[in-house]
Amino acid sequence: MKNRPPGRYGTCRCPRREIYQQVQQFIDGPRGARACLAVLAIAATALPLSAEAKPLTFGVQPQWSRERTQRMFQPLVDYLSEKTGQEIRLRVSEDYGGLLDEIASGVIDLAKIAPYGYVVARKTMGVRIFASELTMGRPFYHGLIITRRDSGLRSVEDLRGRSFSYTDPNSTSGFIYPRALLVSRGMDPDAYFAKSHYAGSHDACIRGVAAKDVDACATWDVALEDETNSALFGVDGDELQVVYRTEPIPNDAYVARSDLDPAIVEAVQSALFELSRDPELLKSVIDWKTRIDGFVPGDDAAYEVVRQKVALKDLKRRLAVLPFEAMGTELGVEDPGQAAAELLGTILFDARRFLMTERSQLDKALEEQRLSLQDLVDASTAIKVGHVVGADVLLTGSVMKIDGKVHITARLIETESARVVSAQHGKGDTLEQVATQVANDLAAEHEVTGFVLKVRNTENVALDLGSLQGVKAGDVLKLYREGEALIHPLTQKVLGTEEILLGEIVAVRTTPDTGFGKVVESTETVREGMRVRTLSKGEVTSRRSTDRIVAGYVSEEKTKYQPWVEKYAWRVAAIATIPAVWALAWGDDREKLIYGGIAGALWLTSGGIYLYGAVSRKDEPAVGVGGTF
Repeated sequence: MKNRPPGRYGTCRCPRREIYQQVQQFIDGPRGARACLAVLAIAATALPLSAEAKPLTFGVQPQWSRERTQRMFQPLVDYLSEKTGQEIRLRVSEDYGGLLDEIASGVIDLAKIAPYGYVVARKTMGVRIFASELTMGRPFYHGLIITRRDSGLRSVEDLRGRSFSYTDPNSTSGFIYPRALLVSRGMDPDAYFAKSHYAGSHDACIRGVAAKDVDACATWDVALEDETNSALFGVDGDELQVVYRTEPIPNDAYVARSDLDPAIVEAVQSALFELSRDPELLKSVIDWKTRIDGFVPGDDAAYEVVRQKVALKDLKRRLAVLPFEAMGTELGVEDPGQAAAELLGTILFDARRFLMTERSQLDKALEEQRLSLQDLVDASTAIKVGHVVGADVLLTGSVMKIDGKVHITARLIETESARVVSAQHGKGDTLEQVATQVANDLAAEHEVTGFVLKVRNTENVALDLGSLQGVKAGDVLKLYREGEALIHPLTQKVLGTEEILLGEIVAVRTTPDTGFGKVVESTETVREGMRVRTLSKGEVTSRRSTDRIVAGYVSEEKTKYQPWVEKYAWRVAAIATIPAVWALAWGDDREKLIYGGIAGALWLTSGGIYLYGAVSRKDEPAVGVGGTF
């Protein structure tokens, strides 16, 4: 027997090759067949520990067309197979989301995955990142929004009411970043464009703009690098212009499923790093059109910026309101089920907890699925329709009248997990009264997440959560960051994501879209971009509930403390507004001081007495200051 000759990329050093060599030595030795059988028995038990018995599958999303992507990455996968001695097959998914589905189902073992896909796969599947790529010498790229030069469109603002093409709903530069951009500017991404669609790939997106099929599209700068314009897309780059460029986005992650043999992952990683050290070898296995020119160790922390954009995109989840089941005919309206659903949906939307799915979209989905509104009573059918219309959460329930009282039961169902995330029941004299009560209870259970916008000092921290998000002065918000995926030790199922609490911020004052607070405790230095959230129902703050012993207002605003306020608030305001009066008396806005309402608050904290005072005119945000004495 002869040893297998080395491949064109060098001799394999994997454990399985060493076992084959041991078998050769025993066969040539004096003990012959008996020794051979002994070694084969050892090999049979040892192989599963060091190599996969079945071929592995390397997954790639179709950044270009599937056919072009297959041609581009086949040489790389062939190289990895030869170098590691492990058979690896390339699989180009149908779309970006398809790659995630195939990783979750176990079809994919290794993958090159877009930044957003990595964030999702890490959180929900616990994949391990072992490398990231360099493109054009950089560990990052930029997302672009492009138009034709002759279109007259020069900015994102010019695109309002125009047609727009996203790349794919799971594309980082082609969907996540442009959508987050619109949300950050206070725009509703679903209403901003006259029409929008998914092109499916970057080349289709760019061709659509070049052919004037669409006014603008979201893509990435690697796809529009000068040399690739004509070579890949058959378009003249001079005809296109960039109207928006994102901040740096980390390059694609190279990941392995959570239970893949670490020895195999290390072998694949070493093979990739060898390409970085040998430019000629890299040129022979990496298609130049990919612009990949090296590999570096993967770093999960580098993708935190993407997580922030995902959170911004999802600050308001999309809600589909389904007709409620009406029991009885004594409710006094023509269609009580539909009326109750619309009332609750409107209140939840006004509370800024959700974006709403248009009724026309729901009707269209029902028509396509050949379903009726009555079919949505079945939970599995409702969830299926929710997926079709792109809803994150479904609102459903029932309404009835018992002993002269209107009863409403409402449930929020998460379409991704099919679990009921909130359920509320209310009763009262009228449909409107009960719907308002139940909707407010649902909104209170739905925590709101946001970000730290600016940090002057620990006494002055700006947030992107204000009164429109339900935050008011005195509310406690949790400061946190996401940690590792929580994986069950036996089933390997990802059960959630670790939340690492970093501290608390107390809101001092709010405007409709922003809040200002002070850090009451923190394990880390508070920085811009950190995450904050409101308390979930039943969650307690680390501050004692007796810390806040006085809170009152002297203004037209009604509060739950109103009886107490009417009796004592003038004394509290007189003391607590001293800092505000002192600050504003020497300011430029004396009119507010003279004509405005006065608000005061007093806290007793472990650090001393905290006083807050504010003044404002009716229908204007309060201006106030506070501090610990």
